[in-house]
This record gives sequence, C-alpha cells and structure tokens, in this order.
Amino acid sequence: MPQLVKECLCALAVDDSDDVSSTAQDFLECLFSQSWKSRIEHDAAEIFIRHLEKLPKV
Repeated sequence: MPQLVKECLCALAVDDSDDVSSTAQDFLECLFSQSWKSRIEHDAAEIFIRHLEKLPKV
C-alpha cells in the first residue's frame, strides 16, 4: 500500500466527523488483521508519531 494512502487513512481515522473516522478505523482494523499486519502497524505508528510531534506544545 502506498505511503500516501496510509498517511491519508491515518488522518481520516482521527477526523472530527464520526462517520469519517469510524469508517477509516474500520478499514485500519481490517488491514491490521491481514497477514502483513506488522508492516502496517509499523507504518501507522510512524505516521501517528509524526502527527503528534506537529501538535502544539502546552
């Protein structure tokens, strides 16, 4: 799966709209249950860490 698709999917998973985020989360859950689960988990972790680092420091 291309990196850009994973980036978009992770962004959608935390969207304010419940319809959008729940659908993206369902798709991520499906990906995590596939045989290439460890690669997807690694990529998703990197993406979320990058997004967290961009949040304002309080």
